[in-house]
Amino acid sequence: MSNTATVVGAFWGDEGKGKFVDYICRDVEADVAVRFAGGSNAGHTIKHPGEEAITMRLLPTGGSRPGTLSVIGAGVVIDPDILIREIDTMKGINPDFDLVVDYRAHIVLPSHRELDTRKEGARGAQIGTTRSGIGPTYADKANRVGIRIGDLTGDLDELYDKARLLATDIHHSTNIVSRDQIQQWSRKLSEFIGDGSRVVNGVIDDGGSVVFAGAQGALLDIDFGTYPFVTSTSCLPSGIGSGAGVDPRKVSEVVGVVKAYCTRIGAGDFPTEIHDEEVASIIREAGNEYEHGVHIDRPRRIGWLDPEALELSARVGNYDWLAITMLDVIGRLDEIEIPGVGTMPGWDCDIGDIDSPDELPVGLLRYLDEIERISGCRVGYISVGADTSQVIDVRGRYLW
Repeated sequence: MSNTATVVGAFWGDEGKGKFVDYICRDVEADVAVRFAGGSNAGHTIKHPGEEAITMRLLPTGGSRPGTLSVIGAGVVIDPDILIREIDTMKGINPDFDLVVDYRAHIVLPSHRELDTRKEGARGAQIGTTRSGIGPTYADKANRVGIRIGDLTGDLDELYDKARLLATDIHHSTNIVSRDQIQQWSRKLSEFIGDGSRVVNGVIDDGGSVVFAGAQGALLDIDFGTYPFVTSTSCLPSGIGSGAGVDPRKVSEVVGVVKAYCTRIGAGDFPTEIHDEEVASIIREAGNEYEHGVHIDRPRRIGWLDPEALELSARVGNYDWLAITMLDVIGRLDEIEIPGVGTMPGWDCDIGDIDSPDELPVGLLRYLDEIERISGCRVGYISVGADTSQVIDVRGRYLW
């Protein structure tokens, strides 16, 4: 891996991006891990061997590695209470944890969350948002009435007045953040607020290693996703420009994370959805396909690998490598379907202890071959289990 890399989801999110951000950060001994888009509606989970899994909704998972600076870019919208909790969690994992939050990033207020819930409930056909206030915060940003996290380092009385007017006059809400809450945010976060773009560009220009962490997935992108059932920002590698203030041409390699089957949360078209509940249930239970959000818990919808979605994702994402996850789950089935292509047998064996590509079952290799044929991209990484240690690097090797 070269000194700058981006990890993004190739489908509708929940592909396992957090695991590969952490893995690559450790592999290259990254100087910086950067989150550049989304908000607390994204959950990135890592599980180190012998440890409990942890989920970060705002911080890049690579920050768990000692020596790696975490940066939250201007394109992220931040729920300060969630960020404060995650900082405390990360300090427990990595005593040397350090963070820079770009002062340009916008704040999610309680009235944003209320507005999100109200709008979702009023829609004739629900989008399926997490009701975390993400969309309304981005809307205020676009309407030039939002509040930036850098405002926490200024006049807090003025900030309170602005937040109160935003809630009452624009959100039509009585859910107003308190003065005490704003003061607490300022006390706990001000030391981390700075110019993230300047920091990250400086590290790259000095030859340091940087890993960018995307949120959600390509098919939830505001422009190229399954609109209107999408998120509120760019989920593509190109989003680094606006989200982190870094020229995307400075990124050496892009890794698209592909789940071996498809899942999605909420409403919207899902052409390869599995309607045989017995098959869907096997995958859902083996893969723990449930979303445990900040404000909502729900099972994920399950589908076969979608060739058209994969082709589109690879085209707009221009991935250098694919990282394939959940192969240990899909292989449990007797027969695996790829709509429009055909069926192939599962591999019906435990692959969790495999650490060499030479030991991978033939059926799995054929499945990877089909993914490469559809996407036009090379498979670079294979996940054979939940732990960060259960990754096989196959870059540069022809296995099939």
